[in-house]
Amino acid sequence: MESDWTEEIIIHQAKVMLLTDDAGGPIHWAAALISGESSWRRVLLDNLTEPVVVRINRAGTITKLTGKDDLRQRRDRLLTSRIVRAKKLGTIE
Repeated sequence: MESDWTEEIIIHQAKVMLLTDDAGGPIHWAAALISGESSWRRVLLDNLTEPVVVRINRAGTITKLTGKDDLRQRRDRLLTSRIVRAKKLGTIE
């Protein structure tokens, strides 16, 4: 999601919360959100006018926080790699 929607996250100043527990179900995800509420709430309040991606683990701890500058760098790297790949395939001259 972060790779596919980076440009949209930046344009719309989106706040994205990703839960990194792929083995748990809705009960575990809800528990993670509830137990980490004070942490992610602070992050969202500190970034009211900027895009942000917050990764939350099963325990409700923030494991990674990606802000505006990091998102822009990621977008630029992805765009560069797509252009290089297209040139190698001969679809761009």
